Amino acid sequence: MGTMPREPGAFAELVASMLRERQPEYAIDLVGPRELLVNGRRLDLENLFRMVSHEPGRGQEIVAHYLDQLFASDAVQYMSVPFDLARNRIMPRIQPESIFEHLTYTPHGGSGLGWTRADCLDATVDELDWACRRLDSRRQAEAEALKRR
Repeated sequence: MGTMPREPGAFAELVASMLRERQPEYAIDLVGPRELLVNGRRLDLENLFRMVSHEPGRGQEIVAHYLDQLFASDAVQYMSVPFDLARNRIMPRIQPESIFEHLTYTPHGGSGLGWTRADCLDATVDELDWACRRLDSRRQAEAEALKRR
């Protein structure tokens, strides 16, 4: 598959076009260079843009998979399942702290936080607390590494 545009506005336009092809019944509006409005729900494209930038040669494939996964649950939500059947399938969200390493600290300058607005809004209070507690130790480790150079 092809590459995606590197400019955020053009990227968002192509994502909107791909989504319209997959979901023609959805109302899709381009709100900003990294944001769509899909059936009245905000879709932030920041993380998708970041994923594609890491593997630009697979851009359209990554976006297609993302959109398919994102809206696959919409079909499921219209199926009615009694709570008694679903109760045993409900699981807590348990993740190792290491999955947040790439979000926690951006070396050399700024606040050191590499979180987007969407990352912050999607995080739980515990995840935000963990990131804030870890920030000082990451800054100190960077300062020590710079001293050794």
